[in-house]
Amino acid sequence: MSRSSLELLIVAGWAAQAVNWMWALARSGRRAATPTEWTPELLLRAGVLTLVVWAVIGPPGSRVPLGDLGALLWGVAFLAGHTVAILGRVRLAGAWGIGTRPKADLDAPVRSGIYRLVSHPIYLGISVALIAQLVLLQNLPALLLVVGAAVVNPWKIARERRLLRRKQAPGPGGGHWLLGHVPAFRRDPLAFMRDAVHTWGDVVAFRAGRQRAYLIWRPEHVQQVLQNDPPGGGYSKNVAPLGPMGDVLGRGLVTSTGEEWRRQRQIVQPAFHPRAGAMQSLAATVTSAVTEMMAQWRPGAVVDVHGEMMRLAFLVVGETLFGADLREHAVVVRRALEEIQRQSNQRIDALVSLPLWVPTRRNRAFRQAVATLHGVVSNVIARPGGLGSLLTELRGSMDERLLHDQIVTLLLAGHENSGNALTWMWYLVARHPAVAERLTAELEDVLEGRVPTLDDLPHLPYTRMVAEETLRLYPPGWVTLRRAEEPDEIGGFAIERGAIIVISSYLTHRHPQHWPDPDVFDPERFAESRSAARHRFAYLAFGGGSRRCVGGGFAIAEMQLVLATVAQRFSFELATEAPPLAPLPVVSLPPRDGLRMRVGDSSLIRR
Repeated sequence: MSRSSLELLIVAGWAAQAVNWMWALARSGRRAATPTEWTPELLLRAGVLTLVVWAVIGPPGSRVPLGDLGALLWGVAFLAGHTVAILGRVRLAGAWGIGTRPKADLDAPVRSGIYRLVSHPIYLGISVALIAQLVLLQNLPALLLVVGAAVVNPWKIARERRLLRRKQAPGPGGGHWLLGHVPAFRRDPLAFMRDAVHTWGDVVAFRAGRQRAYLIWRPEHVQQVLQNDPPGGGYSKNVAPLGPMGDVLGRGLVTSTGEEWRRQRQIVQPAFHPRAGAMQSLAATVTSAVTEMMAQWRPGAVVDVHGEMMRLAFLVVGETLFGADLREHAVVVRRALEEIQRQSNQRIDALVSLPLWVPTRRNRAFRQAVATLHGVVSNVIARPGGLGSLLTELRGSMDERLLHDQIVTLLLAGHENSGNALTWMWYLVARHPAVAERLTAELEDVLEGRVPTLDDLPHLPYTRMVAEETLRLYPPGWVTLRRAEEPDEIGGFAIERGAIIVISSYLTHRHPQHWPDPDVFDPERFAESRSAARHRFAYLAFGGGSRRCVGGGFAIAEMQLVLATVAQRFSFELATEAPPLAPLPVVSLPPRDGLRMRVGDSSLIRR
């Protein structure tokens, strides 16, 4: 083979390789990887081409004579190596660009088995071509190319093998250049999340603004996150969207973290023990408030059930926490809470919000609503003899500021979440006459017309099942956010430090592997025989892990007492033309348009 033919062969092989590199970069490299990933790759290739030019124009060596046949065979090997590398890159370019680490939101399936050591077609082909080139040219730059490949390629293969083990989660990709997938999430959060997991699987990557976020719904994955709290764990509540809640709740249980939260939890938790004063007074408080409410109802009348349940929950939590009658404050506090909830939801959604000290109309309205709520709490705490049992137990264990924040936290959680849950409970019972019949049969058998007490609740298992199934379908705390403090892996997918983890109880409660026919209202799911084998993180009505809601038992007992008291006297009927009620995912999960129902006599009364 002549010198000119050899030079033409080598130039043709590397020219084809360079075109293939640029094709891969233009086709998907810039989309698949960030500039910090593919820029070094291009610089590396520029260095390779520089050495190739030096090898071609430099004098060839002659230490190992080849002869025409040998030169021909090594020339064929050179071209075959380049061909294998080019075909390998064509095969992978759609997913991997030019061999760089892929972006997390890229749909980049990793082909099983392709990253075995030295068997990767790109690296194998390039290695063969470089060795053939060294044999043909036998000069220093050709030797440097082989040495460089021997150093760089094993490192790149090892990196890509790590990527094979720690795959990037799939997801919708694209999104707004600045807002990411926030606009799609805002339009309909529940539909966005449901479509995401049904389309992409158990771990879904998306962008919240410019920040990485991962949606999970499998109980096993939820457990991994919720049981992995700092210190010593990898997931915290240090999430920017939760910041606006601190403007309302202060340093209470919901917003505090770390050691401060642990100390508060140890103080508050005993107050919700079944034998504590707050729980012991619950039955009398609930039945008294419900009896007063029912005195205003007449069969055939249309009642604002949502409004009634919200007012009832406010009076119950106020009486239990404060030991005081809050009827005079119910309207003003409700209006303040509506303003706080509306703006808190907007602030959580917003990527950038003006500080509250900026005197805009919205900020003034928000500060006034917060001041109203805190003023009511402060006045009640200051009343002589106005302390209920819970406050009595807490007052000696924390300073006045922290006590104030705890009461605001418990008032909001106990009022907003309980009122919405009670509303959904009546809606579901009204839509399922068979459930209503079985419920009234249990009440007639156990209570025989009297008001329920706390001691009756263990003997009303079906009543409890109705409450639990309501919370499964419409959990007030429908979404939970955490921040990954350390790199991790969930379901085989890499989670980078700083990523937001989105856990939706609304989704987890509908995972078909744990909840057959998940959209069907079936209280029997919570029978002991069916619950025993269920994953304990499949049901997240009150969260999970160490930060599980401290008032979960209180809330279930309240729902049982309300259901047992009302269902013995009244039933509710939906208008036949009414469409299915839709949830409104804000801070809690109320019905989108409220709920008005027609009051009827209970089947016990009709008998």
